[in-house]
This record gives sequence, C-alpha cells and structure tokens, in this order.
Amino acid sequence: MIFREALGPVDVGITVNGQIINNIGYADDTVLIASTMEELQVLIDNIQYVSLVYALSINTRKTKYMTVCKTPPANPSLLCNGQPLQKVSKYKYLGCWVDDTADHSLEIRCRIEQARNAFFKVKSLLCNKKLNIQIRVRLARCYVFSILLYGVEAWILTESSCQKIEASELWVYRRMLRISWRDKIKNITVLRRIKKTPEVVYLVKKRKLEYIGHIMRNRKYDLLQFIIQGKIQGKQSVGRRRTSWLKNLRQRFGKSTRSLFRAAASKIQVDLMIADLQKKMAL
Repeated sequence: MIFREALGPVDVGITVNGQIINNIGYADDTVLIASTMEELQVLIDNIQYVSLVYALSINTRKTKYMTVCKTPPANPSLLCNGQPLQKVSKYKYLGCWVDDTADHSLEIRCRIEQARNAFFKVKSLLCNKKLNIQIRVRLARCYVFSILLYGVEAWILTESSCQKIEASELWVYRRMLRISWRDKIKNITVLRRIKKTPEVVYLVKKRKLEYIGHIMRNRKYDLLQFIIQGKIQGKQSVGRRRTSWLKNLRQRFGKSTRSLFRAAASKIQVDLMIADLQKKMAL
C-alpha cells in the first residue's frame, strides 16, 4: 500500500515500451529501479514521506544501493532521512547474488560452493559403499544438486560456466566413488561406473526453457511478459553489449525472438524442445 501510494504517481524509473517500471517487490523485499541517481533519490524521498504518514520509516542500515553502468557516477550519494546510504557492488536478493557487472559468475560460484558444503554434511551417507550407487546418486540429486540448481532459471550461461557446473557434478561423483585425483581416472570412466551421463547442465537449460514457457502461457504474469518482450528506452553505450537472458536462450536453442516466444506459448513445443535438448546432451 505504501509503495503503491508513494511510487504510483511518480514518472521516474526504467521505461519499457513506454511504460515506467520503478520497483520490483516480493513479500517484504523491494528493489527500487531508476535510470539516474537523481531519480532514485526522488523514489526514496517519496517512500520516506509516505511512510511517515503511517508512522513508519525506512531502515537505513538494511537499505543499500548499487549502480549498474559502464561509467559509474564520480561521487554518487544517496540520502534517506538525511543519512547517507551505503553503496555496494553486490547484494543478495531472494537468496541469489546480484552484482554491478550484471554477470552471474559470482552466483554460480557461490552455488557450487554451497553444494559442496551440502555434500560434506551428508558425506558419510553418499560415500557409504553398503548403499547401491544408484540410490546414492538419487540422494545426491536431492541433497546436493537441489542447492546448486536454486534460481538457475535466471542464469545467463556461458561455455565457461557450463564447464564449471559439469566439473562440480563430476567432483561429487568422484568422491562418492572415493576416486582420488592421483588415480588419474577419466571422467568418462567415472560416468560409466555410475551408469549415467552428466545431467546438471541439462537440468539448468531445461529449467530455463520451462520458465519462459510458464511465463508466456500464464496471463497472471503479464508484467513479466511485457518486460521480456519489451524494449528499454535509452541510448546504447559504446562497446559490446552483454548477452541478455533472452539472447542467451535464443543462442542455446537456435531460434529467433519471435519463434522462441511462439514456441514458449505452446507446452507441446516446449516439451519437444526439451526432448531435443536431452538427445543433444546425451551425445
């Protein structure tokens, strides 16, 4: 209610196809978005003003700001109730790391480390030779890979990140089989022993495809559809642009933007693309 009252009449934010978007909210976690520091200050001032009407205030200790641009402001400053807010280069939102480079390499590294920590917590179970290896693989999928796969729908995959993800999967299998690096056993031999192919990278790509299909087929996600299909107003900076989430999907599945949207709107087409992906990954 406070955000609706404070941000509704304000014409500042990111313009997508003529519509202004200045906040992203989930439960009590809210992100304010603006194209300049001045606009962001206006948003904070409005929220602080409306909050005081309801005898509330912004917690400045928990409020941070981050700039995402190739040439950041020389001396950025943001105030809330007269107090300067802390500038950060990364922050955790809904359990995932977001940094000022708009890159997912940090989040992927953290997910891999968290999955490894989870492995050590159940190491005695996963490395127990009295249990069938197939049962242990299923347990690893439940207790280890589920942590690695959290939030993968938003990742932008590169060849390097795919190699790191696959290496982390093989790391788990090697320790489950108690194979040391000194043994000099190839990955293909490890996979033959557990009678399976690498699956985590496939699951990441599968979930990304299922996610865009879920968005495009549900009317309640009209804002997400609008953002994904819309164009952000503004000038393109000099230099090579980073690969967007949508472009990453297009490249992975070899489709144009229009054909990808058309396929995502059909569950049958998405299932066929997933089946085709599974065949390619198994080769």
